[in-house]
Amino acid sequence: MKSRNIKALITSLLCLLFLISCSTDVNTMINDYNTHYTKDTSKEDEVQKSPQPGDADFTEDQLLQDEYFVWEDATLNLAAPETSAEVYWRIYDPDDPTETPLFFHLYGHPLGSDYDVWNEKTLAIKIPDSKLEIDKVYKLTLQIVSKEGKRYSDSAALVIYRHLILN
Repeated sequence: MKSRNIKALITSLLCLLFLISCSTDVNTMINDYNTHYTKDTSKEDEVQKSPQPGDADFTEDQLLQDEYFVWEDATLNLAAPETSAEVYWRIYDPDDPTETPLFFHLYGHPLGSDYDVWNEKTLAIKIPDSKLEIDKVYKLTLQIVSKEGKRYSDSAALVIYRHLILN
């Protein structure tokens, strides 16, 4: 019994000694640890904003990338410049000599024929619902009108390809 009491006394003294020797609280330890992993905020003031229509450094070839590769089971999401007054998205089959915009449903609205443009700043096409063919290259065009009335146009290749990993 004496050895138990001695072990308990020694354990208690050691715990008390550890608590007394620790001069910092938990928050101080956490803050000290976090100072080694802080984010560098010095560059946050240099946020790069993309050129908008009407800016001196804006050119129409900045509207779209040259190519967009989209999986057959994915969604294509694109956005026009936020300062655009009017936006027109069209998709063409380059094999069609008449260059008639393709007809398919987008958000429940037909895109093509009578309603051949989607006049929204964002374009979101669910590829499985669009009936666009796999392994085919389409022509995607974006035409915008700035608030000053100046027209800009750009086109890109849209490639729908098979998901080889999952098929």
